[in-house]
Amino acid sequence: CEAQAFFLFFGVFTMFAYNGMLCTYYACAIAFQMKENTIRKYVEPFLHLSALAFGLANSVLPLVRKTFNAGPNVAWCTIRISQCR
Repeated sequence: CEAQAFFLFFGVFTMFAYNGMLCTYYACAIAFQMKENTIRKYVEPFLHLSALAFGLANSVLPLVRKTFNAGPNVAWCTIRISQCR
C-alpha cells in the first residue's frame, strides 16, 4: 500500500511541477527571448531539480510519517491518518 501511494503521489506531484516547468520554459523562450543554449545551461537544470524535489518532498514526507493508508471506499491508497495499523 505504501509503495503504491508513494509512486502515485510522486507521479502526480512531479507531473504538476513539470507542467509549471514547461510554462516557465516557454516564458523564458518567448517572453524573455532567451536563447536556447542559455536556457539549457542556466534555467533547465534548476527547473528539473525543483520539479523532482517537489515530487519527492510530497511523496517521501507522508511515507516517513506513515500516513499512507487504504481509503475506506476507494481501491487505492492515499493519505489518511488511521488510528488502527
